[in-house]
Amino acid sequence: MTLTFSQWKATMKELIDGVQGELGPTIPTKTSVVLHTFRKRLDEKLGGRKRKRFEQELEAFLQSKRSLRAASKRYLRKKMSPAIRAAIAALKRAQRLLAQRKRLRAVSN
Repeated sequence: MTLTFSQWKATMKELIDGVQGELGPTIPTKTSVVLHTFRKRLDEKLGGRKRKRFEQELEAFLQSKRSLRAASKRYLRKKMSPAIRAAIAALKRAQRLLAQRKRLRAVSN
């Protein structure tokens, strides 16, 4: 799935904000400044290659310290659980629709 620029920008901002929220109020000033810099870079018009580079740089920063890795994992876990539940619900709905269609085909033949 390809995101529009505004969707991608919102996703990146949400990630940065979420990780910062997980770090809590005692976030080191240097870390706060770097996250703010990433947030400001989102205001630039970033094409495909620049987006990829931004993602790589953000990921490298988030993996650079144990506290950042832990905050990222906590944030992503919170996001994954609802996403997995929604995917399971969608699969169950699709399974019911396919079974219903199969029954209708059997009746019409």
